[in-house]
This record gives sequence, C-alpha cells and structure tokens, in this order.
Amino acid sequence: MIARRMTWEALRAMLANWFAAFACCALAANIALAQPADPADPAAATEAPAEETTPQPPPNVADTALPKLEDLTLPTAEELLTQPPRDWIVLKNQDVVVCEPVAPRPDTLAKRKLEIDAKAQERRGKSGEELDRIQAEYEQLQLLVITLPEETENPEYALPINLIERIVHHEDLVLQRIDALIDEASLATAFELLLRLERQWDNWPGVKDRHNKLLFADGRQRLANGDPESTLVVLTDLRERDPEYNGLMDTIAEALGTMASRAIAAGDQRGARHFLFRLDDMYPGHPVFQQYSADMAQRANELLASAEQASRDSQPDKAADLAEQAAIYWPRTPNLMPRFRPLAQRYQRLRVGVVSLPVSDAIGSVAAAAAADPAAERERRLMDVPLFEVERFRNGSAYYRTRYFESWEPFDLGRRLLITLRQTRQPWETQNILDAPAFVALLEQHLDPANPGYDERLDGYIESVAVRSPVELELRFRRVPARIEPLLAALVPTAASAGDEDVAGISAGGFTRGDAGAGHAVFRRAVPEPEGLAEYHVAEVVEHLYPSYDKAVLGLRQGEVSMLPDLPDWIVRRVQVDPRLKDELFVQQYALPTTHILQVNPASPALRVRELRRALLHALDRERILKDVVLRDPQSAHGRVVTSPFPSFSPANSLDVGQHAFDQSAALALVLAAAQQMDNQLPTLKMLVPPTPVERAAAEQLVRDWRRIRIEVELVDLAAVPDDADDWDLCYRTLSIAEPTVALWPFLSTAPTAQIADLSVFPDWLRQSLVEVDRTSDWGRALGTVNGLHAKLWSEVRCLPLWEVDNFLVVRRNVQGFPDRPMHPYHGIERWTMQAWYPAE
Repeated sequence: MIARRMTWEALRAMLANWFAAFACCALAANIALAQPADPADPAAATEAPAEETTPQPPPNVADTALPKLEDLTLPTAEELLTQPPRDWIVLKNQDVVVCEPVAPRPDTLAKRKLEIDAKAQERRGKSGEELDRIQAEYEQLQLLVITLPEETENPEYALPINLIERIVHHEDLVLQRIDALIDEASLATAFELLLRLERQWDNWPGVKDRHNKLLFADGRQRLANGDPESTLVVLTDLRERDPEYNGLMDTIAEALGTMASRAIAAGDQRGARHFLFRLDDMYPGHPVFQQYSADMAQRANELLASAEQASRDSQPDKAADLAEQAAIYWPRTPNLMPRFRPLAQRYQRLRVGVVSLPVSDAIGSVAAAAAADPAAERERRLMDVPLFEVERFRNGSAYYRTRYFESWEPFDLGRRLLITLRQTRQPWETQNILDAPAFVALLEQHLDPANPGYDERLDGYIESVAVRSPVELELRFRRVPARIEPLLAALVPTAASAGDEDVAGISAGGFTRGDAGAGHAVFRRAVPEPEGLAEYHVAEVVEHLYPSYDKAVLGLRQGEVSMLPDLPDWIVRRVQVDPRLKDELFVQQYALPTTHILQVNPASPALRVRELRRALLHALDRERILKDVVLRDPQSAHGRVVTSPFPSFSPANSLDVGQHAFDQSAALALVLAAAQQMDNQLPTLKMLVPPTPVERAAAEQLVRDWRRIRIEVELVDLAAVPDDADDWDLCYRTLSIAEPTVALWPFLSTAPTAQIADLSVFPDWLRQSLVEVDRTSDWGRALGTVNGLHAKLWSEVRCLPLWEVDNFLVVRRNVQGFPDRPMHPYHGIERWTMQAWYPAE
C-alpha cells in the first residue's frame, strides 16, 4: 500500500540521531524509548537516570532513513478497499512512520494533549508515592504506543509525542483519495469508497463534506451528459443535506430550465410549466425562471389575441380552444383570467376522464343488447333524447319528464291519449321541435314490421294514430297500458323523423359525435346555442381515456379533466378524505345503485340445465369478492349482495326471497347431477366481460371459484366480440333498472325490445308470467306479478345476481347545474354550466 516501508531498525536509528542532536535539552533525561518495552509497565516507564544523559543508538542499527512525506504516494482506491488500514505518523522532520491505526481517533494528538494537561493539573499539590505514581503516568502519556505492521516478535514501540507533527489517519487517506477521484471524474469508485467509510465511521470529520461534494459532482456530470432528470434527483438530495451549497442553486436552475425547454419543444406545456413552477418554488425570482416566464407569457398573449379574433369571427369553439392553450401554456400570464373567462364561458367544454371508450355502434344484436358496456351506455345517454326519460326515483317509483310534449292527457278510461306537442324550446335545450307529422313518422318506424326499428310490444298497444292539428294528435290503444311514460320512453326522434331527410338516422337532438382521435371521444351539441345569450351551457364533452383509475384521478388533480363518472369505491373513499380534493370537488351519489349480474344466454344449450345454473351460483363466494375485489372495504358500506337485477329497495323485490348460501359441496353435487344429463361432458363456458378494470377483476375471481368445482369458464373481452355473435353462455353486466315491469322481459330475452318469439326458449310458466305483466293495465298489479316472479326466477337461476354498488359522480366545483342525485353521468347535461377555470399550478 505504501511506496516505501519502514523497518524497526530504521525507526531505532532515527530516534537515536534525534536524541543525539538534542542532548543538551533538559527534557531528554525524562524521555525514554523502550526497545522492546511494555508501555503498560509503570516500572519501565519510571526507570530514568537521575542525571542528564545522551541516549545512544542501540548496537547493530543499520543506517536506514525513514520515507519522507513528499516521497510517499497516496494509496490507490483498490489498496484502500482491499488492504488493511494504515495510519501515517508525520514527524517534525517530515519523516513518516507507517503503522497500524492508533488510538484514540480522530484528533489523536489533540486528545492526548488534553490528557497530558489534565494529568499535570492532577500532579499539583501531591507528594510521596502518590506523586511518583502520577509522575509515572504523566511521563507515560508523553509516549504514543504504535504497532508496526511488519514486526512479528516485538511490534509495539513507544514514540515520544513531541517528535510528532501530525497524524494522517487511514480515514483521512480515504478522503484524500475521494477528492482525487472526484477530480478525475471517477465518481463510481469514489461513491464506493465513501459508502465503505460511512458504514465504518459515518461521523468522521470531512465525511459529510465529501458526500455533498460527491453529490454535486455527480449532478454536474449527469447534466453534462444530457440527463437533467437524474441530475435533479441527485441535487434534490444534496439540497436536503445542505441548501446553501455553493453552486447548487444555479445547477438546479440549469437542469429545470433544460427540462422545460425539452417539454416546450415536445409540445408538453403542462410539463414545462411544472418544471418552471418547481424552480420558482425552490428559488423564487431566479433569473432562469424570469426569462422563461417572460417568453411564455408573450406566447400566451399571442394565443389569447388569436382566440379573441376567432371569437369576433363567430368561431366560439376555436376561440375556446386557443384560450385553453394560452391558460395551459402559462397560467401566470398577467391579466389572463379577464380575457380567458368570456371565451371559455361562451363555448364550454367538459373534459371527462374514463377508462374505456365505446367499442361498437351496433344496437339490436343479441350480444350488444346483453353486454352493453358502461362506455356505450354513456354514449347513448349523450346522443339520445327520448320522448320520456326518468327525471328522479323516489319511494320505489320512477318519475318522468319529456322535452317534446306540452301535455298528454288520457281519455276514455285510458284507451285514448291526446298529445299536445311543444312548439317552442329554450335556447339551452338540445332537442329539435317535433310536430305532429314528424311524430307520426316516428311511430311508423316502430309499428311497421318491415322496419328494422319495429317494436312488437308498442305495436300490440297502439291501434291507431290520428292527427288533429300540426301540434295535436291522438293515440288509440287496443289495451290500456299500465303507464304511458315507460311505454314511449324507448322512442328516440331522429333527424329524419324531425323532417331532415339528409341526415336520416342521426339523433334529432342531444349531442353528436365529433372528430375523435386516439385516446379520446368528442361529442358536441346537435343544436348549438345562439349568439347573444346572457348565459351559456356545456357545448362539448370530451372523454379522455386513461390506462387506470389512478391515472384518471391524477388527471383530475392536474386539471386535465373536470369529471370522473365511474370511479371504483375505494378511490371514491380516498377522494372524499383527500384534504385538497374534497374542497375542490362535488361527490354526488347516483339515484340508483349499479347492479352487477351475470346474464344467462337463453339460447345456451349448456345453461338450459337447471342444475348447472344452480351450481354456478352456489359455488360463488359473492360476499368475499364484493368486499375484497369490488369495494376493497371489509365493511362493504357502499355495496351489498342481491337476489335480483332490480335495486334492493325496489318494490319489485319479494321479501320472502333469501340468499343462496356459498356452499361448494352442494355446488359440486349439482355439477355431478348436471354432468349426468350431459353425457358426462361438461363444456367450457364462454363469458363476455366488459373491458373496465373492476368488472374484469371480479370476473377473474368468479372463474377461480368455478374452477374449484371443475367448471371451466373462458373470459372473452367484449371489444373482441362481433356484433352479431350469439355463441356465448354468460355475460357480466352492470345495469340500473328503474322500471322493472317494462325492463324484465327484454332483460331475460337479451333483446332490445319485448318480442313473443324471444320467449320460445323459456318454460310455459315463465312465458305466461311475462306476458301477463305486459298486458296488465294496472301498474300495481303488474308490479305485484313481478314481485311474485322474483322468487321463481331466483329459484330457477334464470340469471345470476351478484351484488349492487352505490356509485358516485366526482365533478369539479366549477361545474354546476347537475341534479343532487343524478340518474346517470350525463343527467341533464344540456342544463349544466361551467365557470371559467384553469389549473393555476
């Protein structure tokens, strides 16, 4: 490790020469070098001649000199890491004694001086034997016991303190080597040495300074190599250790400025402003921030000027888009809000975070009707403006509203219905005006068997239609319906029925699809609001696709979106207690819970076996899956196991129906019974699953439970299923049924509407019951019939109800006008307003 090593003969020769040179010194008589000597022996330490003598070098000493300090080279990193530690004792003549580590350490000489001074004070006033003892200890402290590494017989020597100029400890040599490695840019080796030293002696003088120096050098090197991200990580650590480190502020500013420049070049304005705001938080008013702030404010003002020009050119959508870009580009632009507000509130754009987008345009196929996913349901709610829609749900009953009728009054004990159509509309409404001829054309589409939109149930009710005036018409019924509103709720006026033949099939109101790109879907008002209004409403909805719910919440926090329609329960609970978000958001519970249910394909040969259906239900530990997977809440405060597709508080549910217990033994016995009816050949069942994460995770748990009773089920992504596919057995559905008397028939038959032909696969008792519900004129009796069907459907397992979950709508507080208990995410969207807002930080 050391270029030149010392022998014990050289040490003895050096000491002899030194004593000869200073023979006249009175202290020489009291300084003895024992060779060999036991420094712990007081007798040896006190055996000094009474008179001054000049020590002579021991006989047979070679005239060998010790190495000079200037001749020694610093140990390499490899030597320091692999060889035993050594100290350098530098004498006053600059000779160096290399020995094993001395004690005490560090600051050996300073600590020994304190001991000598303390012993000198103790000596005062003493006499006799006590004085002799103290004097011996005092003289012994004048010697530093060292161990020469290459001596085996007598390695220990006592070296007078007054010969020593300083001691370079092994740890000091490590620090010097670290400094050299930093100068050579060998930072990895330097870190290795520092880590070893910190493990052995983390509070050694200079260790913290070298750590800081090494972090700074590492950050500078990373920045020079074009990696400002890792530079910022390293220098942030240094800032926590020493905020005032020389050069740290400017280096962090340079790194953040580089990251902001790259973000601007990539078009990521949110990222650029994040880096600059972080710089301003760390070092307010830094010149780098001031430079970027001025440049970006200038660009934002240019965008605002273009937006104001687009507004004057009657292009409110373009103006709002440019204003949003300006706010995103630099939200600290002076006078931004007064210029941004009128542009943003003229064309209000609602951004919504979702985890799935609509996958299919098809409506009417068996697969689509049974497996309509939440994204398709949101799209339908936005685009369709039906004749009647549920406005609220109270005491188990649905209450409807219509945007097309001024009045609808029954006559002749309900056999005739006089309808007066509205001929005016509010500017914020999204439906077109519907006159009597257009309404008749709409009915003809659903009453003509040759039309694809034919509704057999509606045709069975309506006998004739008579137009009395352009705004009045009369419907005559063959039989009196229990309720008019749910019967007509399925009718959606189209542009063709409203009189615009060039856009046949397109909704006559609501929102229409805009230009969509990868990762988002755009919907715009079909009937834009006119100019000159005092207040405007939401004009455009943009659904942004996120890879997970956590990313969607992050987008909400960062201001990318203003609404999240379908968060899972555990994230809703997290949002409700978030100290920042709970003051910025509304968390509104939906009026109806969402029921998770396994739809049984009535055409499935395997599931026509009753025992197999019952086995599927008994094998499921629904309570566990609900708590562990769907809610992630052991208390399941927002969910419950159910026995029907209706809400648990609906009067359509029978109080006599109990839960099927989770019993895998019974399930296995039922499987064996089912196998006997199928020639001991149990097929692999196919289950359609929507692409949403919660439903997918729950479906995987269901499959795991079924596998325990030897039933294999294949999960099929709904997005991969053709629109006309019907070769499936089960379908995982989420739904909210507001009108059980009307929805039960289409639900069981997996068809869009009720048709007699779809009932052929069911037993006689079920067909007769469904027809009886449909033909009953009294709504109370119809509801009672459904109530009675509940127990039979549960016993026969015509569907597999799983659980229901209380869902919540999470929306930013600048969005206003939505109901307290919305029926669906876009309930009353045409009346929503948005106050001008942009993320300031």
